[in-house]
Amino acid sequence: MVIPLETIMYYTYILQSKKDKKWYTGATDDLRKRLMEHNQNEVQSTKSRGPFDVIYYEACKDKQDAFIREKYLKSGQGKKFLKNRIKRFLSLTGQENNGVHPVRNQPSKMATIFNGGFATLEVLIAFAVLILCISAVIFVIFGNQSIAIDSETNNEAISKAQALLEKARADSREDFNLVNPCDDDSVTPAPPCSAADPFYNRKLDVTQTDLFTKKVISTVSWQAGGRLLSALFTTLLTNPEAIDGGDTCSSILEGDWKNPQMVPAGGYEFGRDILD
Repeated sequence: MVIPLETIMYYTYILQSKKDKKWYTGATDDLRKRLMEHNQNEVQSTKSRGPFDVIYYEACKDKQDAFIREKYLKSGQGKKFLKNRIKRFLSLTGQENNGVHPVRNQPSKMATIFNGGFATLEVLIAFAVLILCISAVIFVIFGNQSIAIDSETNNEAISKAQALLEKARADSREDFNLVNPCDDDSVTPAPPCSAADPFYNRKLDVTQTDLFTKKVISTVSWQAGGRLLSALFTTLLTNPEAIDGGDTCSSILEGDWKNPQMVPAGGYEFGRDILD
């Protein structure tokens, strides 16, 4: 069985005008058809310069390779390569030292200025993209550091809130009247808040719900990035000793004890509120 050979190729080619001996570089997938189009003035860039002869071509399997090769042959290095590659043809035709160069068209001054401006724009765009990439990397690095710091701070605050609650629980076992409110922000903080924390504000709220029970709320708050954050725990503490007739007085002060009100003489009679 004969396997058909795939013949689709892409060509990079050099044409020479018979009229002015100048060269034209191009690329195509059908070299014969493209030469016919050049000679019939159907190609705008070579119109009125024909007829042409093909003096050199290269074949590639990949279209992109052919166009990359075309671009190279138009460059300074490509021109040197081409003159060396076909130097025998140039010698035989008397063109070795006649200054003929394989160029498509000499660019105009305006085209040169435009290309220079476009290259500058490309550099500026590349520089802007580089700055954005660097900024993104810095943001990710410092963002991860910020998350790690926030996580560590949260864990420390939770630990302090738990410690405050455990201290209140231990005090209740020793003496129920030792469980009292405290706040780092108060003028004279009471234990266990007496040793002020430089970063966290610890607060213990205590409410006596009945003669035997106190509701305790432990709160630790702190500032982070302009935000007020807090960790909060709550529990109920009981006083079993009061059930058997122990001390049922509340240790939590209520009312305005800094400005006591004096009752006028004869204005109060002990036990009257009970009788009424």
